[in-house]
Amino acid sequence: MLSMYCKRVLRVGIRKSKLKRRERVFQKLGGKCEGCGVKQRLHLHHIKYAKDSARWVEGKPDPFNEREKEADEHPERFKLFCPKCHGDYHKEQRKKLPRTKPVALITCKICEWVYFPDEIKEHEASCDGKTPMDRIREKSFNF
Repeated sequence: MLSMYCKRVLRVGIRKSKLKRRERVFQKLGGKCEGCGVKQRLHLHHIKYAKDSARWVEGKPDPFNEREKEADEHPERFKLFCPKCHGDYHKEQRKKLPRTKPVALITCKICEWVYFPDEIKEHEASCDGKTPMDRIREKSFNF
């Protein structure tokens, strides 16, 4: 089965033991894309993060190896996708995110500073004509 990896991957220095683990993980997860059934160029997709999940952390020697160890121990947290289906999966997930409506900002008539609608009344009640930046400058130069 290691023959499915190109010579370039083997030349980069990935150990055969890591490739065997990767292969074992892929077999546990069905060995094919969950979207279209393709068996090549598969991506390991994290569907559920837990406190002990392997994530990219600077300084970690091999985060991908850590992720594969986790997939070996907890296959229910992962899915296999080909590049196209992986992209489609993420597009669908983004569509499910709630859309926020744009908020019209309101300019204070006194200081001409811009505020959110829920802040403008409170601001105008106490506005002395100075912008927030003016107040910051005053505080920083008053010793």
